Amino acid sequence: MEQHYEFTLKHYQTLLKKAKQSNYTFINYEDYEKFNGKYIILRHDIDISLEKALEMAKIESLEGISATYFLMLTSEFYNVLSPYARKIVEEMSSLGHQIGLHFDPTTYHYSTKEELENIIQQEVQILSSIIQKKVTTLSFHRPSKEVLENNYQFEGLINTYSHVFFKDIKYISDSRKRWREETIDELIEKELFSHIQLLIHPIWWESENGTLNDSISHFIEQHNRHLFEKFSNNISNFPLEFKKKLDSIKIK
Repeated sequence: MEQHYEFTLKHYQTLLKKAKQSNYTFINYEDYEKFNGKYIILRHDIDISLEKALEMAKIESLEGISATYFLMLTSEFYNVLSPYARKIVEEMSSLGHQIGLHFDPTTYHYSTKEELENIIQQEVQILSSIIQKKVTTLSFHRPSKEVLENNYQFEGLINTYSHVFFKDIKYISDSRKRWREETIDELIEKELFSHIQLLIHPIWWESENGTLNDSISHFIEQHNRHLFEKFSNNISNFPLEFKKKLDSIKIK
């Protein structure tokens, strides 16, 4: 059944306010065992857009909320090593947010759990060196049945798909710009669950409400503009015809 839900940044801020008014506290993964009371662990898997992530990070900071942003080293859409990306990540950290590793196992070939962990730890070391802070949390990109069923534990890391976070407490996600069951608003209003892990993908939340296709189109426009800007900054005598195209691309 199609959901008519307002995926806007304004509604997102309202949602955060509503959760606090319902006496939910936003906590990080490290704090769940020692926290008494209702809580939400707020997480963002950054598959596509660092710019959209920063937008959301600023809203959460205004509400006094810390979230965990999971970044990919193998993304086809952004490069965490670039000066541009580093600046964004530094700003997210300065706003009080945590940085974790968003790991895509399909990028590698492995046959045992030990081999998988070695690869993960390599990525953890790289990301830790980039952000100048030890990475302690891990989320899998499109987790397989194997990942979800085996309750993997890795040294020095909290796995967001371990059973304690994925099965023992309520897990809810906005994947593909829809809620699979009730919306997070409904869960908060009904207060059926005292403990929630909430996965929000910033790419779906915009200034104006729209469809999944709208969100994809807006990202492509923004990405194209970013590419044009990088070209213009890196070559002399940037062709006028491309300068006109750059000026014509509107950011939604």
